[in-house]
Amino acid sequence: MSSQRKLNGYLERKDSLISEYQALKSEFTPEQQNRFYILIKLDEQLYEYHVCVSYLESQQMTHKPKLDPKDLKSWQTKMKIIPEKIRQLENEIFVDDLLTTAPRLSIIRKEIMDNAKEAGKIIHSYEVMNPKQAWHFLDDRIYELKTNSDRESKQENVNETAK
Repeated sequence: MSSQRKLNGYLERKDSLISEYQALKSEFTPEQQNRFYILIKLDEQLYEYHVCVSYLESQQMTHKPKLDPKDLKSWQTKMKIIPEKIRQLENEIFVDDLLTTAPRLSIIRKEIMDNAKEAGKIIHSYEVMNPKQAWHFLDDRIYELKTNSDRESKQENVNETAK
């Protein structure tokens, strides 16, 4: 599969997952909707984390010479802090209550994180195949947990405010 088709497939799947995720809002009570909003913000951070980790792991697998094991261990230790903090915050917003109310939420969240891991691999793969174009290949969509329509409506709001 060409890298462009792979990227397009990834972005379509990502947009679909985000739409499914956002559609769950109606299943929650107003109090739960506030916690659901916080969970979305946490997942945005976790999404970026998984993109970066996947990219770095892919890079490490092909990096020559291999990185020093001490440096790698230090990096891995530091990177583990982020998901641990996210889990603590999830406990504080009673994510289990949200998962009980909308069981599909758990599945969608896992699929979104798998999608983020795929993004890291796509980024690395493209950089290996096109080292001179690596910085021109990706837009911010690959790093963010937002759909293209979210970005467009945000831009429209900015334009309206500017008038």
